[in-house]
Amino acid sequence: APELWALCVDRVCGPADPGNGGADWQEKMLLLEWVSVPLCEEMASAESLTELVAATMPALASLWSETDWPSRLPAPEDALSAALVRRRAAFEWIGMLIARVPKSSFEPGGRLLEAAGASGLPDLKKLLIEQCGTAAKERLPLPREPTPRVAALKRLLHTAAYGGYVNLIVHTQSKPEVVSKLLFNWKKLWENAAPTAAFRLAQTPDHPTERGSSLARRPGAPRATTRGGGGGGGYLPSQALMSSSLSQGADDLGSGGGGGDPMAAAPHALGRAHTQSSQAHSQSQSSDGDAPDGRPAQRGPQQPEEGEWQREQQREREREQLFADDPERVGELASATLEMDALNKEPLVQLLLRAVDQVRQRGLEARGEGGMPVWMGRLLDTLSSSSATYTTRLLVARLVYDLRNLPLEPLEPAGGEAASPAPGTKRLFADHARRWYKPLARLVLESLHANGCFHYLAHDLLQLMGSWPAEAVDEA
Repeated sequence: APELWALCVDRVCGPADPGNGGADWQEKMLLLEWVSVPLCEEMASAESLTELVAATMPALASLWSETDWPSRLPAPEDALSAALVRRRAAFEWIGMLIARVPKSSFEPGGRLLEAAGASGLPDLKKLLIEQCGTAAKERLPLPREPTPRVAALKRLLHTAAYGGYVNLIVHTQSKPEVVSKLLFNWKKLWENAAPTAAFRLAQTPDHPTERGSSLARRPGAPRATTRGGGGGGGYLPSQALMSSSLSQGADDLGSGGGGGDPMAAAPHALGRAHTQSSQAHSQSQSSDGDAPDGRPAQRGPQQPEEGEWQREQQREREREQLFADDPERVGELASATLEMDALNKEPLVQLLLRAVDQVRQRGLEARGEGGMPVWMGRLLDTLSSSSATYTTRLLVARLVYDLRNLPLEPLEPAGGEAASPAPGTKRLFADHARRWYKPLARLVLESLHANGCFHYLAHDLLQLMGSWPAEAVDEA
């Protein structure tokens, strides 16, 4: 494992010059997503992860210390692509490490800072917070007009930066007002990380579901999915991106210039091979057969074969036991079931769900005007903004529905079990329905015109709004 990790760091952080033995942007991205992240997930403890990374800390500290990287982005497309992947790796890795190893490791005298040697900085944590925040929330000027590939890689970078930023803030800050100001003052985050292409919503939903715990869990911890839903374990910003619109087209992410929207393009080589294999397996199954455990087959992706399913269940039980004492494993979203439609597959949506879950679990939720949590007020501002795109407001509406059952006050996790509100508990969004009703109703109406049908999300949102107190709805 140490040799494999060192190889990843060397190739991803090294020069992008294939002619002289360097790694091109595609190799860097595959090593980042398919080797380095899963490798860190396999480390069973903070100590083993710390030791895995320690030997490469001089190179990592040097990478994290590059404050002038935006001004040094090269103009040629392949070189620019490699530079964006390299910088994204810096954010992916710090987000994963800060969530899994003690923060004291990054402080003077800490194991990782000491291992960094001459490259270490006493204020490394502060520097990382500044870098992640700036990369996530500020515009990133490019030295050339972005091709579809470059635009998609740039979105990946912004998303990874916000993922690292969330972890840095919730693991290093203790004042709710400070946390809310840093995490939820989004600036250009939606513009940077939200998709540009419009979503087409069907009248009838046909997508799998996933446990909320798999989205709210910290980076580096395994993700659990229901049968037929989603992929395997993975660190949120990178692995979720693989199944989202962002990574569709890394084949065309790799095809150079060309026109077309990368969000509508085909998956890249490795992802496409997996997709084709899954499709071939799906086509080989009987359309009306039973699932491997005897239950009727569900709609959505084809169920795995019996041996594979049983092995995955055993791995999941082992992972649950491994993280049984992890306070971040249980949160208010852990007991929820989320529909994994195209909106919920967006990495930014998943990151914001996790950010909300984390600040509430840790007692870091600050309140603003009218007692509304700051994060909730920021979502309302975005939904009501005339400058927000239709796609952005649709993502906000998806978040509202995902978070609809949050109680007024955060629940206390008990005994390692997922926190669930008791029947009759007052709900957060219902309590503030007066302010949410109009902007949501406008969005629903706009989405009906955009999709040309009474789609599933409109149905869900209208049903939610109809459940809110009548006096609040009348006043709105």
